[in-house]
Amino acid sequence: MRLRLNGRVVEASAKAEVILAAGAIGSPHILQLSGIGPGALLRRHGVEVVKDAPGVGANLQDHLQIRTVFKTSGGTLNSRAASLFGKAMIGLEYGLFRTGPMSMAPSQLGMFAFSSDRHATPNLEYHVQPLSLDAFGEPLHSFDALTASVCNVRPLSRAMSPSPAPTRARRRRSGPTICPIPPTRMWRWRPWR
Repeated sequence: MRLRLNGRVVEASAKAEVILAAGAIGSPHILQLSGIGPGALLRRHGVEVVKDAPGVGANLQDHLQIRTVFKTSGGTLNSRAASLFGKAMIGLEYGLFRTGPMSMAPSQLGMFAFSSDRHATPNLEYHVQPLSLDAFGEPLHSFDALTASVCNVRPLSRAMSPSPAPTRARRRRSGPTICPIPPTRMWRWRPWR
């Protein structure tokens, strides 16, 4: 296979299968650029079809999440990890005792619930985390806080990720295009009883 690494095109080979793991958006994007995806769509964007696979890039689901941050008055992960010493102590605790923040997932509390009696199984998921940040990948806040969030685990809306651009040069360097598809049926809201 050919891939771009640090701005250079390199070739790599494998003795067994290759696992593509670039996330829910990146994986179909790479597959489509490689010629695996909906044949008509790939041809329309000038990509040679290696395998006509209509499902590649389809049925993307966005699990909308509402995150709320609450300031607290005592020791959350925000203050424990705020300094190099604090980070070292977290690492030491895990190394010696296999306990502490590194021994568990960020969400310390989770539960599933029903948004109404119309669902056969829970459709909402709640999380509570002893930390806060603006977005995943960003640094923790400088104040102690916890995050409580809820998300819909069965969204009605779907999207698809077609190849991003018709020209070969732009196609290789730009990200995928996401085309939202509105829900096929809308929620019928009933007043609370």
